[in-house]
Formats: sequence, structure tokens, C-alpha cells
Amino acid sequence: MNKSSCDSREILLTNIDFMYISNIGYIGDKLHIQTKWVGNGKDDHGYFYFTDTENNKLDINPSTVHFGIDESGNTKDRGEYIEYFFDLKDIDTKEALLKGYFVSSDEYIKGDWKVKFKLQSVKEQKEARCKLDFGTWKGNHIYASQLGVTLLGTGEYDGNQLKIHINMIDGTTRDVDFATSFDKEGKIYLKYLTKLPVDSTMIESLSINGKQVKLR
Repeated sequence: MNKSSCDSREILLTNIDFMYISNIGYIGDKLHIQTKWVGNGKDDHGYFYFTDTENNKLDINPSTVHFGIDESGNTKDRGEYIEYFFDLKDIDTKEALLKGYFVSSDEYIKGDWKVKFKLQSVKEQKEARCKLDFGTWKGNHIYASQLGVTLLGTGEYDGNQLKIHINMIDGTTRDVDFATSFDKEGKIYLKYLTKLPVDSTMIESLSINGKQVKLR
């Protein structure tokens, strides 16, 4: 495949031959890292993240866009490029380190083996109607279940991720990680996942960018 107009750079990463940085730079306060995936692995994947100088992970989760370039040079929805963008508006970049975690799997496991597991539906969830103003869009309904938090809203999603914590009845809190966003015709859907399932009956409230929302 010929090099496309997206590949203004070719920054290789140590010990990684299935992906390289094809472009990088700032747009406003956001750092954009465009990557091109060139490997033939069955499950090549990974992500970038920031730590402080003592290797503590910073709460800066990127948004991502997946796209490709066809033979005519036109952009298509899916393909070999992933662009990560980080909002660094309130971050001292002199005290932050950019790191990455990337994995490639060469082949499927072959052989005479089977696996069984049982899936249980998420029956219990809590919800609340809310009025949350995020500037270009407003949140109006939120759900919390065993697997995470879903926030619905209207407006124009600006790509900024929210800081959300689940507050339990026993006084503990659970962190969530941004998973995906969907924005179409003014309707916004954001999904945040917990690293481990939580007992949804023990959820009391949510903290969203410092504002508490009671659930029922």
C-alpha cells in the first residue's frame, strides 16, 4: 500500500512492529496521536496513557477515532488508522510522561478444546433524571448497573470525558473508565465501565465532574 497523505511521519516504537505513529501534534489544548496499524496479528490492540514522574497513572483518558483511506484517498469509517486525542488543558506537560501498552497475537489457539460460561442478564439498575450542563451539550438521564454508567444527553458532544465515580452505600467509591461515545442528530450516548462488576443494589449516588447525582 502506498503511503497516504495521513502519514506525514513514521515514528517507530521500540519492540513494536505492528503499529507506528503516523502523525502527532496539538490542536488547541488537545494532543492528537495518529497511529497506523500495519501488522497481521489476530488481535493487535493497545492504548496510550500518561503518568506523573513517579509512574502514577494520571486520570487523562483519550477519545479515539478509527478510520481508513481508500485507493482514491477518501476517508472511510473503519480501517488501519486510530487517532487518540487527550485534553491536556489543566495538565503541566513538563510533569507528565506519555506511555503506551500494546499487544499483538500471532495466531489463534488451535486444538480440541471447549469452553463453557454462563451469562446472567443485568436485572438491577438504578437511574435518575438530571440536568447537567457541559457547555456544548446537556446530560438529562443517567443509569448505573453492575457493569458501569450510561449517560444520555442532547447537544453537540465536544469529546471531553467526564470524571465519574460511583458512590456506594457503605461509603466506598468505585472508579469507571470511559468506554465509548455515540453522537447523532443531537442525541448523545456515553458509556463508562467498571473494571469489576459492582452490586448495583448498593449504589447510592454518582459524582460527575464533582457534582453529586442521587439515584433511585
